[in-house]
Amino acid sequence: MRTSTRALLCLFFASFSPLYAQQPDAKDDTSAGHRELESQIVALEHKYWEAWRNKDAKTLEQLRTENFREVDQDGMWDKKQAEQGEPDMEITDFTLKNEKVSLLQHGVALLTYSVLQPEASQ
Repeated sequence: MRTSTRALLCLFFASFSPLYAQQPDAKDDTSAGHRELESQIVALEHKYWEAWRNKDAKTLEQLRTENFREVDQDGMWDKKQAEQGEPDMEITDFTLKNEKVSLLQHGVALLTYSVLQPEASQ
């Protein structure tokens, strides 16, 4: 089983997030608004991994904004680099754990987590 840690910077704009106007204060990570926003961000990341495993290019494209950034032990990837690297990685199964959303400022969140993948997924 391979484990890696990933970080995803999520930028939220009024047109993309219905919770943008109600986004909690970045310093208050215990509010109901924070927990709901965290749940939505984590759910989108699960959807992203499911789309990747299912080779659903349309969903992946919809989930990756132009300012998409992904960081893992191998470096940082923008949208174009992530799309170019997809064919190189076969995902058969995955488990996300230790998901944490940090609100950096109004409209900006950082999602970090560990992902477990069977050796065949490398």
